Amino acid sequence: QRERVDRPSMVPVAVAAIRATELRALTLAATCAIAVCGVIALEGAHRNLLDGLATDYREYASSADIWISHPEDDLALAAFDARLERLERVPGVAEARPYFGGLLDLGDRRVWVIARPSRDEPMIPPSQIVAGDPATAAARVRAGGAVTLSRQLADALGVTLGESVTLPSPTGPMRARVAALTTNLGWGPGAIIMRAADYRRAWATDAPSAIEVTTAPDAAPAAVAARLNRALAGTGVEAQTVARRHAHANGIARQGLARLRQIAVLVVVAAALALAAAMAATVRDRRPQLAQLAAHGWPRRRIWSALVLEAGLLLAAGCAAGAVTGTIGHWLLMRWLAATTGYPAPWSWAPGETLGAIAAVTLVALAVVALPGALAARTSPRNAFDPA
Repeated sequence: QRERVDRPSMVPVAVAAIRATELRALTLAATCAIAVCGVIALEGAHRNLLDGLATDYREYASSADIWISHPEDDLALAAFDARLERLERVPGVAEARPYFGGLLDLGDRRVWVIARPSRDEPMIPPSQIVAGDPATAAARVRAGGAVTLSRQLADALGVTLGESVTLPSPTGPMRARVAALTTNLGWGPGAIIMRAADYRRAWATDAPSAIEVTTAPDAAPAAVAARLNRALAGTGVEAQTVARRHAHANGIARQGLARLRQIAVLVVVAAALALAAAMAATVRDRRPQLAQLAAHGWPRRRIWSALVLEAGLLLAAGCAAGAVTGTIGHWLLMRWLAATTGYPAPWSWAPGETLGAIAAVTLVALAVVALPGALAARTSPRNAFDPA
């Protein structure tokens, strides 16, 4: 019976300590919750944006096995002279199709114009359509006289699905029917997709901004791309396989969004250090109570374990609240991003990401609080009788 009185379980001691300082405990738990919430929301937005952009570009570039364009021109905006008949004589090339693209000023927006050959498949990235039937929209664009608009661009122009829109072009106003509404296809101001023949007529040009190459069924795209690059030597353009082009575009996207991850890391570090500093102050103020435990025969290791357990309980409560609010915040952030900017960023929940954020905050905070906890556990039992 004496053992149970003098050396109570660590859990009741930790809970009693938390109840004795409810305001401070709530503050610590709230700080932890804010940190976890911020990390989950920011990292979730970062991941969703990267996934959405990768899916969009993969569908955009999948209409060919090899793309020929100016180096690092992932959007195929710069026109050049091309000799399709010469390219089609390269071994392994089944077909070479001219692709047209550029930028168009619409009010205060510089819009990305995508003009695809009618034989392209897909004509419109299917996952990027937000209004309209994909098959019907593709058929209408292929037939000519129809375009797709980013939803935010359509709102700015005051048109919607099925209505006619007038676009400025070098040869004069171009009227077309809106076949579908899409995301912004990764281009902030918005994008337009049309048939290449319509673009050539309205822009009065035969100079493509890219060549889409379909390889023969038995040909390796990498080998064909190497042959094409030898044939294109000195022209200023290069051939890239879809895999290489996709990897380059994804690398640029990751660099552009790296700041989100850096902010998330700073939130974790700042919150963990703030938690650790507050917990260290709590440990220091509790030296008289710790001395009483030592006077009751508690070994130093047991006192230290009780302190760490107390910190763990606070962190667990804060992390649970942060996980819930962070998931909700992540969902709201992606809804806001899609509604205001039109970026392709479908929301998805990653349990591993949530657990990772919780583990990061918890481990850093516990690691930092362990040292002052160990020092406080060395408090002499005499302090229980003479705290000064």
